[in-house]
Amino acid sequence: MKALAEFESAGAKKLLYHTCDPLKAVFRDALALRCGGEVGVKINQKTAEKLAEHFTKKQLFLLVEICDELRQRLERNMNQKLLITWLCLALRSAVEY
Repeated sequence: MKALAEFESAGAKKLLYHTCDPLKAVFRDALALRCGGEVGVKINQKTAEKLAEHFTKKQLFLLVEICDELRQRLERNMNQKLLITWLCLALRSAVEY
């Protein structure tokens, strides 16, 4: 929650929007590794490896879906504070699944 609080200001909306794709790439690479595939973005390989070790395929798939939903909610101009709250809850429920 503390890390995401940085995105609450209206000016940070663009930054959050531009964070969607890199975040999705890390989760997607972790899912690929978990399924026996290879990492697509070598820059985030260590992070993807750590995620693949700690989360199940289902959890990683949900994290990828959350990134897609985040982008859609940003494009629909959702209230920034509500969006951050939703994101925290979505991430938490995905990893506790």
